[in-house]
Amino acid sequence: AVGESTRMPLEYYENNVAGTVVLLEEMRNAGVWNFIFSSSATVYGANAPVPYVETTPIGGTTSP
Repeated sequence: AVGESTRMPLEYYENNVAGTVVLLEEMRNAGVWNFIFSSSATVYGANAPVPYVETTPIGGTTSP
């Protein structure tokens, strides 16, 4: 999917953003007010020190 997402970024962007908006709207409708976002640790690169913290610099990503 990574290769495809780099060839068709707008379609993936639309899918991810629209899907998130629908999720947040349904959370609001259900009275759910907490949202936890998690992302891939690949943004820190292969040699970043563990554990990752908020101040860990990003860079050296292993995927686009």
